[in-house]
Amino acid sequence: MNNKMRKGKTGVFNFAIALSMLAVSAVHSGQVTLNVQDQNGTPVNGFRWLMQEDTTYAVTPDVSTGDMLSLGFHRSNHPPAINSITGAGLSGYSDTAQAVVADVEDNKSYYISVLPFSGHSLSGDSVTIDATGTDQQTVTVTVQQQPIPTAQISFYLFHDHYPVNGNPDLPQEINPPVGNAGHVDWSGFSLFLEEPAGKYGQNGGQVIQDAFANPLGTTYDRTCDINGNPDLNPLTNFVCMTAGAPVVAVLGDGTMHPDQDGFLTVKNLAPGKYGTIMIPPTGSNWQQITTIEGTKVIDAWVKANEPPVFVEFGLPGPHVFVGFTKASSEYVVGQAGGFPPLQPPLPGEQTANISGKVT
Repeated sequence: MNNKMRKGKTGVFNFAIALSMLAVSAVHSGQVTLNVQDQNGTPVNGFRWLMQEDTTYAVTPDVSTGDMLSLGFHRSNHPPAINSITGAGLSGYSDTAQAVVADVEDNKSYYISVLPFSGHSLSGDSVTIDATGTDQQTVTVTVQQQPIPTAQISFYLFHDHYPVNGNPDLPQEINPPVGNAGHVDWSGFSLFLEEPAGKYGQNGGQVIQDAFANPLGTTYDRTCDINGNPDLNPLTNFVCMTAGAPVVAVLGDGTMHPDQDGFLTVKNLAPGKYGTIMIPPTGSNWQQITTIEGTKVIDAWVKANEPPVFVEFGLPGPHVFVGFTKASSEYVVGQAGGFPPLQPPLPGEQTANISGKVT
């Protein structure tokens, strides 16, 4: 009898503990109210959402730490967040412009991804649930209304000789006018544009089409405003659309070449990261000097509505500049490329030879 009572009491006690733990877990669960709007602040009805744990190290700006990241790298895995009661992953959808995510585990940081049902881009935000204070959070995610503006990449080619350093030293390295000594006709060079995601495990390769699936170099009728009404102002107009497709002015052939002075702009690209290679004419013996990471590929990161110039350090300039030169053995008076032979030393001057291995 006593054993039965003891067992019964034990069962009730264990059940009570389980209920108390469940209650504590529920009390310390957070909640996120998710609002979705477009770039104008207009609510966007209908979207899917997904919460993931932010497993990277928390960084406080202007506060140093003794734990160096070289011995503790950021994690690359961000698992789905789980419901603190059921253990199920936190994801779902809403037919309105708002979703309430309950029972979120406390004392963690999260990413929230949002994908509207139609007409808008993917977007997201981050949020931290803190059991000691802000466990009730409101997050507003802004999505961009489609169509997304295209991007562009500007190029500048130059004869690198004043000095040979991979950078355009202006004005000394500006291309002389046609007919003048040292002029280079850069129009014979060709652009090889690549989408480099293939190097990271995804499909990639050469890009020969623009964002509208037409060959590179295609130009479009830009005489409309955003609503399709006539607009001849180049600062405010857009590409005219017919049945959802842009109106083609001149169809390109997929190849791109700089002008005689080395300038080139590739327009109507999808935003992203591109690898660019400028290929000299066959047999011209131009050698590329400019490099970023030791190869001929120069990267270009361009966003939606990218301006025609790039600003990183100093004054605005092209997204990509590439310098070329020729061997001294190809020097011809009055022509570009190569360097004149060294003059003999003057009386009283001494000369020396330097030899070694370039590694």
